[in-house]
Amino acid sequence: FDSVSNSRVTATIANDALTDGKSIKMVAVLFDVDGNAIAASSTFLDSIKGSSELPVVFTWPNPFVTPPASFEIYLHYDQGVVGEN
Repeated sequence: FDSVSNSRVTATIANDALTDGKSIKMVAVLFDVDGNAIAASSTFLDSIKGSSELPVVFTWPNPFVTPPASFEIYLHYDQGVVGEN
């Protein structure tokens, strides 16, 4: 969490597989000190090459009055179909 802008999370997504990852949706959820979700932001990548990393940024339009205590990033991606051409 960027405490200077108080409205963005930066992360790195890594693809350790040898094949490309496709259709990757990521959601960052921010939590307060009591563990309650207070905000969420999502982003989408069409693909990420195998054995590579990319920076990812989640933003909010306004700074938070109180910075979040923690955050988690969830992702969903297309696993493909075995035998797909």
